[in-house]
Amino acid sequence: FIFRAAKEYPDACEATRIDIDRKLSAALKEWREE
Repeated sequence: FIFRAAKEYPDACEATRIDIDRKLSAALKEWREE
């Protein structure tokens, strides 16, 4: 789903991917610490 959307919106792909990666990293960090 995410990759298909990235192909449709190449301009926002990089920024969106970095933003999602940052949120996922933070969520995983919190999940591990609990």
